[in-house]
Amino acid sequence: MAALCAACLEARAAAVDPDGEAIRWAVMRYEGEAGVEDIDELVAASVPHNGGVISQIEFVLEHSQGWQRTGFDFQRISNGSDADILVFIFPNDEAVSCGGHGLAAGCAGGAEYDGRVICQITAANDWRDTIVINHEIGHCLGLPHSDGPGVMTVDYSKLRSWPTDEEIEAARQNIE
Repeated sequence: MAALCAACLEARAAAVDPDGEAIRWAVMRYEGEAGVEDIDELVAASVPHNGGVISQIEFVLEHSQGWQRTGFDFQRISNGSDADILVFIFPNDEAVSCGGHGLAAGCAGGAEYDGRVICQITAANDWRDTIVINHEIGHCLGLPHSDGPGVMTVDYSKLRSWPTDEEIEAARQNIE
C-alpha cells in the first residue's frame, strides 16, 4: 500500500504548486474487456463520461466538509489526457479488481501516463457513495489506510462520511 500512495503523492505534488494550480480530474467510461488494469489500455478503451456520477463527485469535492477544506482547487475537465485524477467507470455495477486488495467498490493507485504520474481510480458503474468517493480521493492525495476514525479507516465502526481535521491536515502536508 505504501508504494501505491507514494505514487499518488508524486502525482499530487506534480499537480499542485504554490501558485494555486488546480487539481484536474476527468471521468471516463470504460468500454473494453474485463480484467484490464494497464493505464494505457484503460485509456484506449474509454470515452469521456457525462453520467450522473459526475454530479456526485462534484458534490463531494465541493462540499464544505470535504477535501475542499485543504484549500486545493479541484477542477473537472473533459479531456482525460490533461487530468491529474482519472476516474474510470466500468459498465456494470460489480466490484472492481484492486490489485492485492481483492474486489472493491473503488480502487486508487498511481500510474505513469503520457510521461507523467497521475492518480487512477477505477470504480463500478454505481459508484456514487460519498464515503467511497472521499476514500479514493484521499488515496489520490497521498493518504494511506488508517485505523482510526475518518474516511481512510479500514475499521467500519470508525468510518465517517467526510474527512476528519487530521486527514485534511495530512493531505495538505503531503502536497506542501
